[in-house]
Amino acid sequence: CFLWDVNRDASSSPSGDQLGSGTPVLKLAHQIDVASMSWILQGSTLVIGGELRNAHLYDIRTPAATGTLQQANATIYAHNFSVSGIEADPHRPHQFATFCSVANEPVKIWDARRTDNYVSEIKVGASSATHGETNLSVRNFGRSDSLNTAAASAVQWSIRQPGILSIAIGDCICDFDTSS
Repeated sequence: CFLWDVNRDASSSPSGDQLGSGTPVLKLAHQIDVASMSWILQGSTLVIGGELRNAHLYDIRTPAATGTLQQANATIYAHNFSVSGIEADPHRPHQFATFCSVANEPVKIWDARRTDNYVSEIKVGASSATHGETNLSVRNFGRSDSLNTAAASAVQWSIRQPGILSIAIGDCICDFDTSS
């Protein structure tokens, strides 16, 4: 997996398009297919979700020597299937959510400062949702009968209200209050 700085060493092609130098800024030691990715910690850390169930965290402030592979600062076993999506929490810079697009697979909330285990999980595909041991305040926008069999297809943190995570499940969008 390579990371380029498209503004560095840019030149113009005959058509006027900007072209980079062709040399990646970072070569990440990520040997599997990428399923998802997201920047966290105000852009200092890249989280890459893989097809083989893991999420890898790369702190780009401490790059590897030129020409060598950057090793992940942390690797977490995130889900039982590929990590379909990663979403950074805009109110808590160390926190992010991951999901897997498989029925009954939970959405997990992580803290980048302690990656040994997830902070909490939201069980989707059930008639009620839980966040740790707490029942969640859920608002559904759609048909609730699809919640029992569908998988999460997207997650998004609210930019207006801290702790609110919206999850697309089937034809519903459910808001979960994770702050309690």
